[in-house]
Amino acid sequence: MILLDSSAWLEIFVGGALADDCERYLKQNSGKVIVSVINIYEVYRRIARQSEDLALQAVALMKQQSVQMVDEQISLDAGDLSIKYGLAMADSLLLATAYKYKALLLTKDVDFNRVPGCKILK
Repeated sequence: MILLDSSAWLEIFVGGALADDCERYLKQNSGKVIVSVINIYEVYRRIARQSEDLALQAVALMKQQSVQMVDEQISLDAGDLSIKYGLAMADSLLLATAYKYKALLLTKDVDFNRVPGCKILK
């Protein structure tokens, strides 16, 4: 299982330098990709600044994966992870979701550099 951080999804949607790597991970893990509602929020918000239509198209593609809600346990776990690793709220919620589903978190965010279960895309 994998969970792409919002930074990885945005790489794909904006055609960034790491878009091919991110897409390869999606293809290699077909049927085993977790999307948090936090991803949907962050990606929609970023792309909607330019175009609401493009943002909705991005969300539609993300929803083809297994979308997971943030529940009470994920929230509590995220609080602990935030304290332990000094992560921001959204980052800790994504990490807690990845841990709940035993998924590898793929990200461009170096804040995850010393966090187990994360792969930093470079």
